Amino acid sequence: MKPALFHRRMTARVVLCLVSVCCSGSTALGGSGIDWAAVHAATMRGIDQFYRLDPDAAVQTFDSVSRMAPGDPRGPFFKSIVHCSLYLLD
Repeated sequence: MKPALFHRRMTARVVLCLVSVCCSGSTALGGSGIDWAAVHAATMRGIDQFYRLDPDAAVQTFDSVSRMAPGDPRGPFFKSIVHCSLYLLD
């Protein structure tokens, strides 16, 4: 088989695999029945609490975000931001 033909076939297979994975809805974060609107609303509520200088409420809210969407990095990320800022202010 010629290299150009092999390259074309492999490219087509890779593209087909990517399209099937993206459209299947069975990714780690996409197809698990998570209410992403609620996750987003809770994340924004935690950010608001953080900016209102209520770090305890913000940490609790980000913990709830982590429970609502276990594989999503938003909860742990924003919780670490709160802890980091408290450390820097201490």
